[in-house]
Amino acid sequence: MGNARIDRIAAIMPVALLALVAGAAPAVDSTSHSIRGGIAAAAAPGTQLWVSHYHGSARGINLATSAAVSPDRRVVFVTGASVQLVRGSGGRTFNRLVYATIAYNAATGAKIWVSRYATSGHRNRPSALSVSPDGKTVYVSGTSVALTSRDYATVAYNAATGAQIWASRLPAGPGNLILASSLAVGPQGHTVYITGPTTVNSVTGYTTVAYRAASGAKMWLRRHTVNVSFMATSMTVSPTGRTVFVAEDDNGGPAFTDVAYNALTGATEWTVHRGGFGQGSDGITVAASPDGARVFVAETSGALGSSGGVLVFGYNAATGAQEWVSHLAGASQLENSGKALAVSPDGRTVYAIATNDGGSTANVVTTAYDAATGLVRWSASFPNSPVMTVNRASALAVNPDGKSVYVTINTARHGSGKSRFTTIGYGSATGAQLWASSDTEFSSLALSAAVSSDGRTVFAAGSSGAGQRMGYTTIAYRA
Repeated sequence: MGNARIDRIAAIMPVALLALVAGAAPAVDSTSHSIRGGIAAAAAPGTQLWVSHYHGSARGINLATSAAVSPDRRVVFVTGASVQLVRGSGGRTFNRLVYATIAYNAATGAKIWVSRYATSGHRNRPSALSVSPDGKTVYVSGTSVALTSRDYATVAYNAATGAQIWASRLPAGPGNLILASSLAVGPQGHTVYITGPTTVNSVTGYTTVAYRAASGAKMWLRRHTVNVSFMATSMTVSPTGRTVFVAEDDNGGPAFTDVAYNALTGATEWTVHRGGFGQGSDGITVAASPDGARVFVAETSGALGSSGGVLVFGYNAATGAQEWVSHLAGASQLENSGKALAVSPDGRTVYAIATNDGGSTANVVTTAYDAATGLVRWSASFPNSPVMTVNRASALAVNPDGKSVYVTINTARHGSGKSRFTTIGYGSATGAQLWASSDTEFSSLALSAAVSSDGRTVFAAGSSGAGQRMGYTTIAYRA
């Protein structure tokens, strides 16, 4: 299918749902159902407040990949790959994948606008979404295959209307795989950064680009090249706005490279390389502390110790010096979504989620680390049920008040193809489970989680449906 994230979906979804077979039947565009008529102040934590669906403009599989909340907490934005019916020469019709980005009223789930982006090619798959600090602009980045090029396309939208402001494309180079890009916005809102795997002159690596947020004009471009196949990248910007951190996971690994770039010039400040090129690895995420003093990286690795598993590193953000490394106990695999790490608002705790995969069974482990030492503060495992035996980690978010942590996971029955997504709230001090709530539809998949700036609402975004009628599903919960 050509997209690393969608390929990873195969682990928990039926192959038939991933085929993206072309169809021509029209579909309902969007629906919304408010469970309690909006966000009721008296709703208990974990209460589902509303659910909204988006089914695209044609029958097919629409996969939501990323979500974010506006700084004023009034709007939720969701993006993903959506099926669009296109009429070609001779009156023939066919389906193509497009970026479809939607704005919902955060209080009711009502759709405000939907905007689409596509090229002349059939495959346009967004992988990341972010909102500017002033809330006026929404940025979406992903992979876009035109007739003669394979690119990363980054699009800026007016947050109030959905009107496209600009679109910039970065050549990814030839190859059978176009992998997901990662996106970050500088804290001052002046710059947008993306990174993703690229191939130039038959040499593979990854490329990081800085765009002017107002125009999409390129400010700088840096390539890091190693002649192997790259699986995934993750990036973040220091809260101080001075440094861009990029973490890379090698598909032929275990091998990992972390790079710090000067956010203004793109100059390399430090590089850390770990592991050799031998056995496979999967998954990587990078996050920075609120004061910009430390950067954290989580990864699946077989490089350290015979058991491999998930490792979490703490680095000095200024020098790249490793301060600590910890195993994520009881976990074997970091899911390849780039959303497995989060840092508490006070910078004292790092949270990580991962999957302990036993084949026919799997469970999700959430762990809290001391950000200064790497010592485990607590670890919690979400149990399987007799019906849903496979749980896989998806995304992690921290409440701005620092009192709770939220995890979205995908739960499935092994071998049945039935799945649903679940959102869990944990107390950040002890790891005690506060609540857990699942969507009501089988054959569903969650890929993103977000919390409102006032800490009162949690949003989980994914997809649900049956057969060739998969649509975006966005759910609001009382935090």
